[in-house]
Amino acid sequence: LIAGKEVFVASDDTSSVTNQDSIMRYAADDGSLVLLDTIGLGDTEISQEVVIESIRDVAVSAPCGIDVIIFVLRFGRITDDTIARMIYLTDFLWGRECLPNLYTVVPG
Repeated sequence: LIAGKEVFVASDDTSSVTNQDSIMRYAADDGSLVLLDTIGLGDTEISQEVVIESIRDVAVSAPCGIDVIIFVLRFGRITDDTIARMIYLTDFLWGRECLPNLYTVVPG
């Protein structure tokens, strides 16, 4: 939707399509948009410490900074644990300053 076409693979599986070694990247031809798909917060096969470190590393690797952070969550995958992880990211990892740029999308 953001890129105007499908650029990343989606899955209904409980594990993330993206893994620690395959952060997905899409760049518009004119350089106006770069999308990075990181490991999912709800990934059951990777420790949450590794997931959070990977998300942080991707964020700090953006040479011009980050304009928007989007969490895409499947409706059935939203748990109290997922919410607790999001609170950790916003309150302790990135700080509340990220909130104006943070969007959560729950597709139907």
